[in-house]
Amino acid sequence: MKQDPYMLKPEAAKGYADKNSGGGSAGIFCPKRNVNMNGECRVCKAVQPLWSYPKGSKERNKAADKGPKQNFYMNVVLPSNPNKRIVLEVGSKAGNAILDGIIDTEKGWTDIAHPKKGLGREIKIKKHKDGEYNAYDVFIAKDKADYDIPDEVLKNLPDLDNIIEMLKSGEFNEENFMRISSLKMDETGTFRVCPPSNMEEKGPEALPLVAVWRHWNGVTQAEVDGEVPVSLWDEKKEDEKIDDTPFAPEKTSEVREPVTDTKPPCFGKSFIFDENHPDCIACTHMSDCGRAALKG
Repeated sequence: MKQDPYMLKPEAAKGYADKNSGGGSAGIFCPKRNVNMNGECRVCKAVQPLWSYPKGSKERNKAADKGPKQNFYMNVVLPSNPNKRIVLEVGSKAGNAILDGIIDTEKGWTDIAHPKKGLGREIKIKKHKDGEYNAYDVFIAKDKADYDIPDEVLKNLPDLDNIIEMLKSGEFNEENFMRISSLKMDETGTFRVCPPSNMEEKGPEALPLVAVWRHWNGVTQAEVDGEVPVSLWDEKKEDEKIDDTPFAPEKTSEVREPVTDTKPPCFGKSFIFDENHPDCIACTHMSDCGRAALKG
């Protein structure tokens, strides 16, 4: 019996998951973790010894803080508008849950990227609270989809092997990009995953999602490239006594302009706002920005 070309291969997902397993602002793309870059990362090298410390230790926490974080990207269409393709960004747990569903033959998710009516199925992702953190559960529709992904969409799918260049170029906007974190609490998003654009070229290795690894939390490109030393710890030692004597500024005749609390260019843009993103968490406008993003 001839193999349906749109059915995904569990062994391909297993190989990809193994290669991308791990101990935007765009962040700093990790040349070691990203399989298409195949380079050396001085930050990864610097934090590697810290992973040997016990879980919960300051060294282990620092490794997790400075080490690369994983996201996954897929071409999808929404049931409400299957004629329009968007790129969906999900976190590490959601992306790996999809890979696991393809790998596990008992789950049988190999049909999630089949574009034809009655042969492919929708995926669903629900946002909820898990303690103090946001979490995302991934499951698939029980019934097959009752609509096709149009041929016009399939003919114009971008090659996600180029996702890093796409992210760097800034070509994504509210019309063609969505972060799963933009869902409201307890909301479930429903998507139809598009097949890989390079399915014929890759054959049995083709998968509909790609992983990207990036460094955040103050890591610089110069550190990653080895142009400057990697700064893991604050210059002041944690056990050093802090001088809490009130500071008396020098008297000066200099007239200073008042400081205005200017909103950043990304303020209120739903395709950028991410309440779990380190840059958003650190921003003084996070609460107002989140409300503006939801209204938008």
